[in-house]
Amino acid sequence: MRTTIKEIAKLAGVTHATVSMVLNDKPGPSQKMKEKILKIVDEVGYVPDINARNLVKRENNTIGIFLLNFPKEKKDRIFYYYMEFLQDAMIEVRKKGYTLLFYTDQDKTRRKISYAEFCKEQNLKTAIFLGMHKEDKNLEELKKLKTTQVILFDIEETKDFNTIISDSNNGIKEMFEYLNENNVKNLAVITGTKSAEITTQKKIKEIRKFSENKNIKVTFYQGNFYYQSGYDVGKIIETNNYDAVFAMNDAMAIGALDAFRERGINVPNDIKLIGFDNLAVTSVITPSIPSIAHDNKEIISSIFKMLSNTNEKKQIIVPTKFIKK
Repeated sequence: MRTTIKEIAKLAGVTHATVSMVLNDKPGPSQKMKEKILKIVDEVGYVPDINARNLVKRENNTIGIFLLNFPKEKKDRIFYYYMEFLQDAMIEVRKKGYTLLFYTDQDKTRRKISYAEFCKEQNLKTAIFLGMHKEDKNLEELKKLKTTQVILFDIEETKDFNTIISDSNNGIKEMFEYLNENNVKNLAVITGTKSAEITTQKKIKEIRKFSENKNIKVTFYQGNFYYQSGYDVGKIIETNNYDAVFAMNDAMAIGALDAFRERGINVPNDIKLIGFDNLAVTSVITPSIPSIAHDNKEIISSIFKMLSNTNEKKQIIVPTKFIKK
C-alpha cells in the first residue's frame, strides 16, 4: 500500500505543506527538519505519485530517453556505456518527479515513425538522445519540433539544439601524462566507428596533438566500439612493437585483453592496456584496466539545468578524467 505525504507529515510531527516543500526542494524548512523528513521518507520507502502530481500541476513531466545505435547482441549490451549512465540518471530523475519513457532503435514491436512523431505521439516534455549521429536524417525534423525540448548528447549541433558533450580532451591529456611517466614510446590505438565525429574523430585529433607533445609514436587500428573488433585487433597486433594499447571504449579494451590472454601476452607486464568509459567491469576484472571516465554526476546535473530553462539553446561541456587502476 502506497505511503502518503500526510502519513509522513504525521510521523515527522509537521504539516502536509512542510513535507511537500521538502520533497519539492522548496525554501522554508530548516536543514535539520529536511534531514528528519528525508530520513523518514527513506525508511518508509515513499514513492511520489507522479501521475497525480502532474494532473494537479496540469503539466506533462514525461522525459523520453532515446537509446540509439543500441547493441543488437545481448553480450554487447554489457559494455554499452549508457546503461551505467542510466542507472545513475534514473534515480535522480524520479526524485525530481519526472516519468521516464525509453525508446531503442532495436525495438521491433513499435510501428516505424520518426523521432519527432514519437515525441508528439507520446506527448514528451523533453527528449534526450544518446548515440545520435550528426548525419541522422531525423535531426532536420527535430529542429522544427516545438512541442518537445530536445537534448543531444555528444554531438556538436549547438545552434538548433541543447547539447551536452562529455569532452575527451582532459582525459586523453591525463592519459598521455600517465604514458609519459611510464616511459611509453610506442602506442597502438583501436579507434571507434569512422563516422562518429566526437567519439572517434575528435579523439584522433587529440591523440595526435598530445602524442606529438610527448614524443610518443602512435599507430591506429580500425575498430567499431564493439567487443569483437577489439578482440580481432588484439589477435593481429604485433605487441613487441608497442608499449601500450589504448582502445576508444572499454568494450574493445576487454576484447583486446581476451585476445592477449589467448596469445600468452601478459597485461600490464608485457604491454599496458587502457580503455575509455570507465565501466564498472574494468575495476572487477583481473587485471583491472585503467580507463577514461565520464563525469556522470555532472552530466545529470547539466540535464536538469536544461530542463529548468526550456527557452534557451545551450551547450554544456563536461570534462572527462583518467582513472588509474
